[in-house]
Parts: sequence; C-alpha cells; structure tokens
Amino acid sequence: MQRDILSVLGLWTQDKGPLYQRLATALRRAIETTALQAHTRLPAERVLARKLGVSRTTVVAAYQALEAEGWIERRHGSGTRVCQVPASHSARVRELQTSLLAHGMVYDAFLAEQIEQIDLATGAVAWPQGISLQPYLPTADTLAPLVQDYGYIPRGFLPLRQAIAHYFRQRGVPTTADQILVTTGAQQAIQLLASCCLQHGDVVHLETPTFFGLLDVVRSLGLRCVALPVTQDGLDMLQLRQQIISGAASWLFLQPTLHNPTGSDLSLSQRRSLLQWASEYGVTVVEDLTMADLRWAGSPLAPLAALNPERTVITLGSLSKSVWGGMRIGWVRAPVEMIARLARFKTVQDLGSSLLAQVMATALLNDLDTFLVQRLHELRERQAYMETYLRHHLPDWQWHHPSGGLFLWVQLPTGEARDFTQEALRHDVLITPGPMLSVNEEYTRYIRLSYICEPAQLLVGLTRLEQAWKCYLTRLEKHQNPGSALL
Repeated sequence: MQRDILSVLGLWTQDKGPLYQRLATALRRAIETTALQAHTRLPAERVLARKLGVSRTTVVAAYQALEAEGWIERRHGSGTRVCQVPASHSARVRELQTSLLAHGMVYDAFLAEQIEQIDLATGAVAWPQGISLQPYLPTADTLAPLVQDYGYIPRGFLPLRQAIAHYFRQRGVPTTADQILVTTGAQQAIQLLASCCLQHGDVVHLETPTFFGLLDVVRSLGLRCVALPVTQDGLDMLQLRQQIISGAASWLFLQPTLHNPTGSDLSLSQRRSLLQWASEYGVTVVEDLTMADLRWAGSPLAPLAALNPERTVITLGSLSKSVWGGMRIGWVRAPVEMIARLARFKTVQDLGSSLLAQVMATALLNDLDTFLVQRLHELRERQAYMETYLRHHLPDWQWHHPSGGLFLWVQLPTGEARDFTQEALRHDVLITPGPMLSVNEEYTRYIRLSYICEPAQLLVGLTRLEQAWKCYLTRLEKHQNPGSALL
C-alpha cells in the first residue's frame, strides 16, 4: 500500500453502529473514493486488528461484509485485495460528491445570472455609495506598457503584491512581496491551499458553523473534518485544545475576527493559547481575514501572524467584502517556498488572475481606508435598521449583537430552518439556513441574515420575511395539530 491504512480510515470509530460495521463503512468509503485503489492488498486480519487495537473477530466480520458486497476479494495465498470498481460506479460516486457543491438557493441565484428575490442570504457587497468609480479605473497610459506582454502573471501583478505586503505590515505582520500570491478571490485561495497541501482522506479542523465555500472545497477534495463548535460567545477553546492534543488533524482553518456567521472574535489570550498549542503539536493554522476589516466597534484585533512571527500562520484575505463582491481579487500570505508551490498550482488552473482587475485592485488597496470609512458607515446603519425591525416585529427571534461584519446569526424559537427558508422563498426573499453552514448538518433552528441591502430593499425584504414567518407558524401549527382545523 502506498499509504498507511490508519491515515486512509481516518476517524472511523466516530461513526455509528457495531464496531465491525464502522470499520466496513470506513473501508468502503476509502474504496469508493479511490483512497484505496483497485488491486490494493489490505493488511492481514491479525495485522489490521493489532494496528487498530480491536479484536481479530471485528476485522474478520468487516472483511466478510465487504466481500459479500463485492468490494474486496479474498484468495488463499494472495491475501485480501480491493476489487476493480466499475466505471459506472465511480461516476456515480463522483456525482454524489459534487451534488453537495454549489447547492442551494444562493448559488442557484448566482447561476441564474439574476436575483429576482430580495437577497438577505449572501455577503456579496455592491460598490459603496458616494464613492466615484472613475479614479480607480485603469487608464490607457497605465495599461499601454502592460498590454505589450501576454499578461500571464501567476504570482500576481508585482505592484499589487507590494501593496498587499504593505497592508500586512500596517497590521503588524512583517511581509514582503514574495510572500504574497494573488488569487481570484479568497475562495480560490482556499482551494489552492487545500489542493496543494492536503490529499484525499486527510483530516482538517473546521469551525462549525462556517463559510459554506470552505465546506464545498473540503467536500470536493474528499477531506474529512473535525468539527470545532463556535457559539456566539466564540470558539470552544477547551474542545479545540483537546482536538489539537489528540493529533486528529494537522491543519486548522479558522476566522478569528468577525467569524462568519456568528460575528464572534477570539480574544487576545485565546489567540495566544491557540498559537501555543498549534506550535507544540505541529498544527498548521490558516487564518481567514476576509471579514476582519469590517469591524466598527471595540479595539482592533491583531492578526494571528502578528502575535507569533516565528510560527507559520497562513493568512487569507480579499477585497470582495470591503470594496466590491465582483472584484474577485484575493490573496495568500505564506512562507516564500509555499508561495512558489501554490503559484505552480495556480498556473495549472488559470495562468493567473485577470491583470486588468489586478491593476484596478492596486489602486483600490492603496486607498482602502477611504472605502472602509464608507463601507462601515453603511453596514453599521443597516445592521441597526435590521435589528430594530426584528426586535419590534419578530421579538421571539434571538441573536447576538455583533461588532461588525455582514450578518446576523439568528436562532428561531421553533420550527426547522430549511423548511422556513422554503417559506421565505415563496415570499420572494432569500435567507441562508443554518445546516448549510454546518459541518454536520446541525443548527437546524438557525438562519443567517445579511444586512448589506440598501435601506429600501432591506425594508421590503424584512417585511416579506415577517409575513413568511407568520405563514410558516400557521402551517407548523396545522401540522402539529391536524385536528385543529375541524374545531
């Protein structure tokens, strides 16, 4: 075998059912997803039992179940081997994997190329009101020397990388341009990191709830998750420490500032503890700072990389939340050697992000403070409007008042978030159900509401949402008390 059987099986004991069934399920999953390829010889029963710390009977029963289903074959003298998986089955497995991706009303609206409903679901911000576009558009004089070349720059436009490095230095993170890779948004940054540094079956620590784009990347690559709960009081630090010490995973993806969707922050002491544990147990930390500039209350919070420069912290960022969703310019800050590897992966994917967008992004980043002042003014005003409306019209809904960001993470008093999301859609308003942001399909009574719409649209959306909730409660009551209509 090319890979150790333990790394292929992952956290198999956390599944449900008898022990032999859990083992059989993990092996079946590894075969289905080609982590265990056809003709691979599996360990002998006694050997595998010793490796896993279980009885030989458990391994025998698991092998027998897989043999009966046609996943493995056992021959005297040649051991136990993985059978050839039919091409039709492989295609079906891949279809099942990708069916989870880009699935839901939010992505459906993007793919439809228009959003007819009021969108309280997404964090795709429009250009800030009151700021002219003209000064940031590339001029002919700026572009003339650039268009003489072919324009493929996988690492990114050097002036932009220099501007991003300056952005980090302003936040206390020593950075040079060769530590920066420009990406097509933070989403591509996540995809590149996971594709380049992890492989199918690897286990990663993920916050839950979290950004659904991160979940899509993890699922598409066949990675396995250790879920780290985040409440509106912040990340469960005790569980984080236990998971890090256990050695279950060597990578941790997190949003320590203005977590999406809860809006919570890690305190300074929590950040230092996290870095200490990660350093002691060799865990690579990936810090997503995409939302960090949208903080309008409380003291500024230092990026993790500023607290321990000697410790490798990979940092992601983007202009999509602070400037404009359609900008699609993001970045990775990492050690020089890792940036070189990531640049090769990016070359294969797209040969480099749009040079025209990067030229514009350079001007925008150099004037970022202007944008942030206007953006934070808009968001603070709209957040207050949404909270006031909900308190007066939907007083049973509960949420934690965030200190910035784009969302409210709202707990419903009853019902199920996905069902209510459908009712909201019937009233022409988009919201995000909690399970869509969960590693394990949890948060069934939570919804994420975005307050980025301009006030007139926000009022229409909230009015529709209120009406949808009234209709949903009526339907829920009829379902729970089917005889009430006869009284």
